[in-house]
Amino acid sequence: MKVLISEFRQESNSLTPIRSDLQFWRKSGWVLDPGQVRDHLAQQNTAVAGMISAVEAHGSDVQLEFGPAWYSQSGGTAEQDVMDAYWRAFAPELDKHLPLDAGSPVLPRRPADHGVRRRGGRARPPGP
Repeated sequence: MKVLISEFRQESNSLTPIRSDLQFWRKSGWVLDPGQVRDHLAQQNTAVAGMISAVEAHGSDVQLEFGPAWYSQSGGTAEQDVMDAYWRAFAPELDKHLPLDAGSPVLPRRPADHGVRRRGGRARPPGP
């Protein structure tokens, strides 16, 4: 069984004047490459740690793969550049590990699903 674990998470405050752009994310949160995810998150009280534990409890027939894990807190809603950058980091990992038996990524299909700001008055789905 082959499983991909990745995460995109933000605690946002839509009333704050602080822009939650990519620079803010890199300064205030985690922007982890796939190779950093297990070491950084496995021993913490995180959803990723729970997924790792659950998958590993399944047995030795599980091949665990990782995508990027991004987390930020207490900025405004995520700017489009954040979603674009996350997608550019995630998409190659997904392609590299296909086919999969399971995966944890939960990605919004529309920016409004995750509080992503609209650029030019139009919502744009994440993508390359």
